[in-house]
Amino acid sequence: MSAVAKRLSKTRPDLASVTRRGPSGACQGKYPGCDLEDWAEVERLRASPSNWREAQRLVDEAFGVTDPIPNDKFRYHWRRKCWCWPVGQRLL
Repeated sequence: MSAVAKRLSKTRPDLASVTRRGPSGACQGKYPGCDLEDWAEVERLRASPSNWREAQRLVDEAFGVTDPIPNDKFRYHWRRKCWCWPVGQRLL
């Protein structure tokens, strides 16, 4: 291991303790109880001939969301980067 790598490895933060702020709480209460199966289905929707906007429309309809959040915040949530995902399922 190089000298730089040794120094960097000593200063690396504990990623399990990193708190992600999420999209300003915009998704709060919109998509309760999300799990990896939900995430996989949203990924399937957005990767099909559909896109993120169409996926959001379908997901919001399924969850009964009447006032949708901005699409960039929707993408942030469903990419599992949002703080509301459990630590074991969240992507850093």
